[in-house]
Amino acid sequence: MKKQMTLSLVVFLLVLASPSLIAQSITPTVLSPAGNDFSNASFSVSSTFGEMTAIKTIGSTSIITQGFHQQPDLATTVTVTQLDLEGISLYPNPTKGLLTLSIENANDQNYRYRVYNIIGELVMQEEIAPGLSKIDISKMVKGVYFVKVTGLSNDQQKTIRITLI
Repeated sequence: MKKQMTLSLVVFLLVLASPSLIAQSITPTVLSPAGNDFSNASFSVSSTFGEMTAIKTIGSTSIITQGFHQQPDLATTVTVTQLDLEGISLYPNPTKGLLTLSIENANDQNYRYRVYNIIGELVMQEEIAPGLSKIDISKMVKGVYFVKVTGLSNDQQKTIRITLI
């Protein structure tokens, strides 16, 4: 009885699994703006811009596909318009809240400093003259801040990382 039950279970599972044993036929398709195809009785080659595929039919149902994908040639250019300002220092770092911003060799221009928190939110800004300026961040939450100093008459800037302890 146990042997007959096991045999019945195996037959049931084979009948249940038989639809999944049938292979599917999938035709390779590539969408491309440019390319060419060549085929004869036993071999075909498709080439496209950025991709090449060779398909070999073995017998009546077996297909071997070989190919590679190649990224198109892209060029990226970066124009640097912002130059790092010389003669700018910010101290002490780390700080307990009172910073000294020193701007030397200013070429008679005014500056703006902006203080950003770690997630990039602007938390303080002010226009200043060259020389020594005080920045009080003692009422802010302890953490990392970025002070960005920009010249008002040109695109020069300098960003300094500050830690408030």
